[in-house]
Amino acid sequence: MPTPSAALASGLRAESLVLSALDALPPPWLHFHAVEWRTLQHDGERLGEADVIVFHPQHGLIVFEIKAGAVEVRDGPWYCASGLAMKQSPLSQARSPAGQRCPLAGLRARSW
Repeated sequence: MPTPSAALASGLRAESLVLSALDALPPPWLHFHAVEWRTLQHDGERLGEADVIVFHPQHGLIVFEIKAGAVEVRDGPWYCASGLAMKQSPLSQARSPAGQRCPLAGLRARSW
């Protein structure tokens, strides 16, 4: 089974492949990598991050949670192809911590 650092390196390679493919999109498509958002809740601030967000002014947003390989559900928990248990499902990861889609007004590009 790969170490957590090897799994992280594999994930970064997968994100790099997706970003390279998205570079071929014509204008006015835009894509943003590692987009962080914050929402205020009654019990404090919640943070979320999308691996990639693709935007088109007429078609809207697509939020990507990129995985380096297959993922599966076994008796409830999600697992990566490496066998490591995921903290939460990819669907939950692509949503804000409040369980809602990321709020457009709160998007901040952390890096490109």
